Amino acid sequence: MLSVLAMTHKGEGTGILRRISDEGNITKVYFSNGRGEDFFKRSGVKVVTNPIEASESADLILYLNTGFGRIAKDLDSTGRMVLGGGRGQEFFVTPIGQNAVQTILNSNFEGMGIIVKVIGFYDQGFKGLFFVSFPYMQLMDGEKGEVTPGVGGITIQIDKESKLVKESLDKLEILLKTNEYKGFFGLMLVVGEDAFAPIGPIVSFGVSFPVEIFEFFKQSTSDFLFNCAKGEELKIAYSNNYTGSVGLSLPPYPHDFNYKYNGVKFLDIKHPAILKHIYIEDLKGVSTNFLGWVTARGINLTETRRRLYRTISNIVCNSEVRFREDIGLRKQNAEECINFLVAKGWINAIIEREQSKSYWKEHSRVSPQLQENREDRECFTQEYPESPEASNSNSAE
Repeated sequence: MLSVLAMTHKGEGTGILRRISDEGNITKVYFSNGRGEDFFKRSGVKVVTNPIEASESADLILYLNTGFGRIAKDLDSTGRMVLGGGRGQEFFVTPIGQNAVQTILNSNFEGMGIIVKVIGFYDQGFKGLFFVSFPYMQLMDGEKGEVTPGVGGITIQIDKESKLVKESLDKLEILLKTNEYKGFFGLMLVVGEDAFAPIGPIVSFGVSFPVEIFEFFKQSTSDFLFNCAKGEELKIAYSNNYTGSVGLSLPPYPHDFNYKYNGVKFLDIKHPAILKHIYIEDLKGVSTNFLGWVTARGINLTETRRRLYRTISNIVCNSEVRFREDIGLRKQNAEECINFLVAKGWINAIIEREQSKSYWKEHSRVSPQLQENREDRECFTQEYPESPEASNSNSAE
């Protein structure tokens, strides 16, 4: 049994903490906005007001956001194991850190491209595990509605020798080492045929982190995160799979709201087996209008999508719950994006079958119907959304 202290501002990322609690661990959480009680009533998660005192009994301090300023420095000095935050993470969400990333990557790319997240685990060097995620940022099906911090995505594992890794994450190792970074580190990028442009860093377990990455591992979430913090070797169990996530929300997400849903039931989780595929942040919408994530893995995109939406159909019990039904499809079509990145030499995808470019060219073709409708299948975009991490860079005093 572990004792975990989590740090968040308004509740972002607390679905991971609920999972850790459901796995039988002692869990505490600090909210910088002081409004955490409604999140965890009758849940077994204790809301604390003094994180320094709470850290004295913690085996692991888990940051679900960055931007804790002096509090983060004080927690660093306790000597406790920390993941997802601390000096390294705080640096990358400052203007100085973001300018350093831009300078090192030195990208002048301004053309059309696909939006991806490339992520690795860093602890005195990258540990050989890298992922590329295809995020969905707009609220409604068909890439309509407002741009959000994220409403879902599809993720695959990629080889450490991939050009995308070499040209982005590997070039930032000197910054990561200098700032004693430890944990998952990623970049959101716009990738074109022969160049890319960085949008922003991914340094914590908040809404910009593709939580479906956990689906690649057999371990419980708590054991996996604790092993990450200890620096143990991370072994992927399902390297040849696709993983995916779908976000569940309530109106008026992505805007904050100043009223409550008065404890109305939105999700009904009857089967314990479902718990390992959901990261619920607010079961009844009492403090936020983002309920959480459903995740799944599959041997291909079709199976991954089937499992995602089967789980959603099994737990959603109120028509107010909103989610996109086209994750993996439409303009940010995951299969076509993989095809594009492999064909252009950006990634070496680790999948069940042959990894050659010729395989992808042969097997990733779209249907004749979609071929005729370029607008429906187009995976390119010129939108450059603001980095979700940048909005959380205000230090908490």
